[in-house]
Amino acid sequence: MWMVWLAMMASAKTIEVGPTGVALREALLLAKPGDVVQIAPGSYGADALSVPPGVTVVGAGAADTVIRHESFFTNTTVLAVQQARDVVLQDLTISGEGAARPLLVEIAGVTLRGVVLRDGPDSIDVGALLYARLSDVTLVGAELDGTRSVVEQLGGLAFVEASVLTIEGGHFHDGTSTSDGAGIFAEASEVVVTGATFEDNVSETGGGGALLFKGNPSDGLTIDGAQFLGNRIRSTLRNTDRVGGAVHAVGGVVRIERAHFEGNAAGFGGGALAVSFASDALLADNTFRDNDATQGGSIAVYSSRQARMHRNDIRGGGATNLGGAVYVLGDGSFELRGNRICDTSSLSGGAIAVHGGSEGLDGEIRNNLVLRTSATTGASLLAWDESRLTVINNVFHEGISEQGSVRVGTGAQLQLINNVLSGHLVAVWDEASGVSAAYNAYHDNAEDFGGVATDAQPIAVGDLALGMADCDAPYLPNVGSPLVDTGDPTMDDDDGTRSDVGAHGGPGASSFFDVDGDGVVQDDCAPFDPLRTGPEDEVVADGLDQDCDGLDLCYVDGDGDGVGSDLVGAAVCTDAGWAATTGDCDDADPSRAADCSPAVVDGPQQAPSGWFCGVGPTGGGAAPVWLASMLLLVRRERS
Repeated sequence: MWMVWLAMMASAKTIEVGPTGVALREALLLAKPGDVVQIAPGSYGADALSVPPGVTVVGAGAADTVIRHESFFTNTTVLAVQQARDVVLQDLTISGEGAARPLLVEIAGVTLRGVVLRDGPDSIDVGALLYARLSDVTLVGAELDGTRSVVEQLGGLAFVEASVLTIEGGHFHDGTSTSDGAGIFAEASEVVVTGATFEDNVSETGGGGALLFKGNPSDGLTIDGAQFLGNRIRSTLRNTDRVGGAVHAVGGVVRIERAHFEGNAAGFGGGALAVSFASDALLADNTFRDNDATQGGSIAVYSSRQARMHRNDIRGGGATNLGGAVYVLGDGSFELRGNRICDTSSLSGGAIAVHGGSEGLDGEIRNNLVLRTSATTGASLLAWDESRLTVINNVFHEGISEQGSVRVGTGAQLQLINNVLSGHLVAVWDEASGVSAAYNAYHDNAEDFGGVATDAQPIAVGDLALGMADCDAPYLPNVGSPLVDTGDPTMDDDDGTRSDVGAHGGPGASSFFDVDGDGVVQDDCAPFDPLRTGPEDEVVADGLDQDCDGLDLCYVDGDGDGVGSDLVGAAVCTDAGWAATTGDCDDADPSRAADCSPAVVDGPQQAPSGWFCGVGPTGGGAAPVWLASMLLLVRRERS
């Protein structure tokens, strides 16, 4: 079988479609595996055309080559890839003309490169532009334009079932659905999205304005570096199926990193993003701007086994009811670590609201900056019912609420350790002795405690000496700050000293917070030294090891006279063959370094070894073998 395939590929041909070629239908009937169907610029009518296995269909560009629906029948398919692998569609537009689905993929494998799908049916049940089942579909730089399409159930732009969907770049916009996934609905599938933009997709009553992922425990959703702009869910019904203004991930393993969410909204939960019943979810290094919902202005998490929210930047927007930035409900566990939340608001829980379920909710809130938030109760944090929280090494600053910046309701248990609480009307409000507090710093609050709240070891400070200015400030302690080495003595900072108070201190802080203020967190090879961050910062022969490889950048000293040439490499500058200074005009002669007198009265300056001073070998002499090997080192310009 393999030999047959190779033989067919060897005889591959190009079939031209257009004024000087054959018709599109005839070309697809003639095409064999390995063939290329080349379509000239123009508009080509089609209905229910099938692409054979192994065939590449290439247009002259999406703006110039259009395959359009042409039939009396509606709700049909323009182009189909069925039981056919290794199909490529490239540089063309497929239009349903408002009457047909542009592309159907079943039990197949297809790659779309620079393809536009548009003008699906004005009324269809699922997947107006793309329907994929039991298939492997890759979209590279594709555009799915749902401006003229209406889906009455699932997947305003695309419906994907039991498939692998890979999206690399592209634009997915103006999808509409009366139910779930106004952009893409993916069920029992593996979905990977990198660098794409989802914009202005609107669901009327369902979840996942841009993307709804519904997975089994082993299925996965991975999003990296994508943008979600202005996606919405209009329904305000209280149902966790109707959440996630941009993305709703239900079940499976979820990874959403380095994405940007802006201006998304949900009538109920998770203005930007909602995660429900996930076996494991990681939401890390994302930015959220001005997203809104009834609960969880940016993020809502419902009954997930494990949800980790790390190093996200959440600003603006809010919730009309609970959790201006983050709302967590139900059973399971969660982490909020290294996040920056600023200028969010809600009726209750201006930044974070946590509501435990019948089996209890375990949460860790650590190394976060929560700044300038507001609510009627719990401006920074609200917890109630079966919530068991450890709240360690955070900064809660300027939370506006008459009933506590940190508010703990009946049934909740909260450990409050090593936090900074500053600029509040009431810093901590405990309704029913649910708070265990110690080593927290209270500053510039109208009242430190409300209800039955107390602190076993409060740190009273007249001046925090903390770098606070706005949402972008580092909030690091200044020299002499009373926050340094005054935290819980049973905990150490990552540098081995007694724990500091605030977001920069405590175990593991260097993985989530810029503890040395050099602007690098994850890739900082020396988290306690602001002069060392990464390899791009290495300076030649300055005595420092910026890239933390144990070596400096040194000059090659070929003749061992202590003065190097212009060649550099990673080394210890005091070792033999290396130098911390440069300028040797003859690095093959140890008797001459900076002074190369002319060897003859007339002619070029030349050392007896046959090297021109400061230039290199002339051919009249040979460098030692060991020096020749050194010449293979990476050359770098002197700093």
